[in-house]
Amino acid sequence: MKELPKLLNDRVLLTRAPQERDTNSTIIIPDAHEQSPEAIVVATGPGKPWVDESHPQTDECGMILPLRIAMNVKPGDRVLVQKYGGADIIVRDAKCWIVREDEILAVL
Repeated sequence: MKELPKLLNDRVLLTRAPQERDTNSTIIIPDAHEQSPEAIVVATGPGKPWVDESHPQTDECGMILPLRIAMNVKPGDRVLVQKYGGADIIVRDAKCWIVREDEILAVL
């Protein structure tokens, strides 16, 4: 896959943040510790659809148009996520994963 996928609704494409390792110490860090909960946002979807029942927006055919809740993250943000979750994919020869915006714990 050479280009970024088109993300739907409140989906976020993440890649692992590079780890800063200090090799001067004598402490051995197990490989399981290497998976940090930090990630970098690569791309986001347009936002979660929402319909305002009190003032619905309609198109020329009378169809109700959902509004979009704005995303709280943007490409380039460093975020804190759960260790496991999301869908693993490979984009531009890099391991990435897709999560919902709700699964992001904090913006760093």
